[in-house]
Amino acid sequence: MNISVNEQVSSYNIGSNLPILVIDDDQAMRNMLETVLLDEGYSVILARNGKEGLELAARQRPALVLLDLMMPVMDGWQFLDAIKQMPEFADLPVLLLSASRQIASAARENPVKGYIPKPFDLIKLLTCIDQYKQDSR
Repeated sequence: MNISVNEQVSSYNIGSNLPILVIDDDQAMRNMLETVLLDEGYSVILARNGKEGLELAARQRPALVLLDLMMPVMDGWQFLDAIKQMPEFADLPVLLLSASRQIASAARENPVKGYIPKPFDLIKLLTCIDQYKQDSR
């Protein structure tokens, strides 16, 4: 399993009680990630697609986005395009979680923190989030 995390450090800080925004159309995936992240002490915002994710991010600024690429209404690609156009989210860290075969190229071509291909190991995901938290201090 590949995990690639870019070295950029942003002004966002997971330790400041800002929530992690999970954008995924799969309800079971959202529920599982919410349970795991809450158990780890994070607050969580859940969105079913990129459009809902943008609306929720505007209401409650997240510290990190866990983004699926393949979704209805507004997919992850469209979310990334939209977020790039919003100066207030220029440094919003995004971690791609997707089964898309194009996940590695998407991570290279977009301002994302990194990527983890689905299916993924939860320990590796939490390690990646923790690494980001350490880097953002």
